[in-house]
Amino acid sequence: MKMLRQILTLAVLVVSPVFTIAGDSSRTPALTALSDAAGSGVVDQPGVKHGVYDRVRWFAGQRAKAAAPPQLPMQEKKWTVMVFNNGANNLAGAVLAMDLEQMSSVGSTDNMNLVLEMGLASGSQSLVQRMLLLPASRGKKINPVIYSMDVNRDMGAWNHVADFVQWAKKNFPARRYMLIIQNHGAGVSGISFDDTSGNTIKISQFTPMFKRAGFVDIFLMNACLMQMLEVDYQIGPNAGVIVGSEEVDAAWFQHEERLGYLNAHPDDSAESISSAFVDMRDKARNALSGYRLAPHATLSAVRTSELKNLSLALDAWVGAVVAADEPAALRAAIESVIRFNGLNETTRAESQFADLGDFASILSGASRSPEVKDATGNLLDSIKKSVVKSMGTQGHKEVAGISIRMIPRKKPQTSAAPPDKPGRSFVEYSYTDMRLIKAGGRWGEFLGWAEKIYYQP
Repeated sequence: MKMLRQILTLAVLVVSPVFTIAGDSSRTPALTALSDAAGSGVVDQPGVKHGVYDRVRWFAGQRAKAAAPPQLPMQEKKWTVMVFNNGANNLAGAVLAMDLEQMSSVGSTDNMNLVLEMGLASGSQSLVQRMLLLPASRGKKINPVIYSMDVNRDMGAWNHVADFVQWAKKNFPARRYMLIIQNHGAGVSGISFDDTSGNTIKISQFTPMFKRAGFVDIFLMNACLMQMLEVDYQIGPNAGVIVGSEEVDAAWFQHEERLGYLNAHPDDSAESISSAFVDMRDKARNALSGYRLAPHATLSAVRTSELKNLSLALDAWVGAVVAADEPAALRAAIESVIRFNGLNETTRAESQFADLGDFASILSGASRSPEVKDATGNLLDSIKKSVVKSMGTQGHKEVAGISIRMIPRKKPQTSAAPPDKPGRSFVEYSYTDMRLIKAGGRWGEFLGWAEKIYYQP
């Protein structure tokens, strides 16, 4: 029942993003919780500026003076879990109501450090805290040690993530590292949306982000639509395993279960731990079969060591399909492929997110070309080698675990624009900036070829 209540609350926030924190008041829910975590209520004090963030920071400073946090750097542990939790938007309530309490139920242990970069929106401003999260204690469900607090620090900036990871690795050294980015996701369009700055981390920016941050054993994206080949290929060898969802993620992130498992199995491989996370999601989905988002839930773990081979198999498949030139097979695949980012027929028709394995299988089944069928077999085998574990179905079909950009069934329209500016597609990113395409991949070529065939009068 506890898990059901958490899932339903979070799902409302994700699917119907109407939650806001009212006004610039010292008594908003977010700031009250922040100040309580810092060890004091938010009230006026002599010599303290009257902005709510000035007051919260002042109290945090007073607490730091009274009780110094653990000396840094700390001794090495088996794991450091680094959570970049962006609540600088309509998810602020979920961060406070669910995430911190769930994480604190486990907290830092002898086997692992649990460090957070947590942003919360309040009115037109945001407050970002960097903390070590300790296990919950009597009378204190949330038990942080706060190291810094900043106003309006951009959580839609890739360099902010890299700076946080560098700080965490330096001060909380470990044998292995897990990085979690939690916020809204939009696949190839980006992740981690900051409403106060208007910025988001573009997928092409994963390259400089990981170059500065360094390798992580597990990269977990608690965000919608992020388990895409283009996204995974952009990360490449900078992570051992990538965990994410092809679909709208429905926001049950199971922090307590995941962290508890990691603490109990710290010596397991990154693939084994990631596989367990997928199993947890599958179990939760089965327990909530009546919940409307449960049938659409997906989660998969991808080993990055196979992504290069997968991209080569995809290029060979594109070559075979284009050479065969079978419009009917192409149309059948575009019409019937599993699509994500929508719970009704209209949004699915406009979706540009499709399951790669399902698309290749449908096209191959409609093809008469032996070359296409052979190339499809190789591609599907490469997908299986890349995916450690996957869960989720759409209709009667299982998802393969990796999605890819797809032309929509309904031809996209250019958005309205002022007369002095050209119209632009609703896809607000440069697809050619993706490493998968820049490295010579043929999927961009395939999409252009498919559009000409599918949309012709």
